[in-house]
Amino acid sequence: MTNRTSAFDLAKPEWFFLLREQRQRRRVSRKALALECGLSEETVRAYEFGRRGPRRETLEKILAVLSLGRAEERSIMQSAGFSTGPTIDDIDLCKLKEFGEQVPWPQAIASEDLYILSVNSLLSKVTQGQSIARYRERQSLVSMADPRIYSLIVNWEEVLSFYISLWKKAVGEELPMVYPWMPVLTQRLSKLSPPKLGRFYDLWDKTEPISSPLRSQCDLFWRDPELGEMRLRIVNSSSVQCPGLLIQDLLPTDASSWRVLELIRAR
Repeated sequence: MTNRTSAFDLAKPEWFFLLREQRQRRRVSRKALALECGLSEETVRAYEFGRRGPRRETLEKILAVLSLGRAEERSIMQSAGFSTGPTIDDIDLCKLKEFGEQVPWPQAIASEDLYILSVNSLLSKVTQGQSIARYRERQSLVSMADPRIYSLIVNWEEVLSFYISLWKKAVGEELPMVYPWMPVLTQRLSKLSPPKLGRFYDLWDKTEPISSPLRSQCDLFWRDPELGEMRLRIVNSSSVQCPGLLIQDLLPTDASSWRVLELIRAR
């Protein structure tokens, strides 16, 4: 007799625990969730205690109703045995680098939780290599707490709020300690001056998740130590050549900034 193995049979045992935990954290009753999804309350209960496994489209509908961050959705879907697109291990970093070199402005490519996977050579020159220096410092929030970076950002609070809103949309309202870069961020925060540390946490509390990461924009006023200020605009987008990733273009907004950028390119 041939054994047939479904995605549910291969699922990690914790997927249903994660689902139940996320529903409870959002204070959504099992009855209300069932009603929104067109399911019976007993079916939802069976899912949450691992007695039944939902079909992919059913689980996707449940997660959409709960309005989870993309990283939380991906964690539950993968734990339940469903594919969610490419992971970092699947990504060809050399191809990302080649993709970034095709544009004449600074560009970074990041995962949805703002982990910087690649920067083109021009962005590396602008930041003097600081934005992707070491593995645990490649996260955008870590960079925003780095004095080598924030001392050069004239509108630091505006840019920090932008990255916080992206993080909250992708991951959630909290800063989970399970991420490998969290000790670096904690260390950086401990070295901030009391006023700047206070502003960091104040902005964290007040900033709402962004409605859509794609096509979102933020001004960035960058002060080069030698050449002066550049006015750039961070524009987030996606590409069929980099599926599932966030492309961040730093576009000069005036002729003066283009001139500074060309001088940086030449040095």
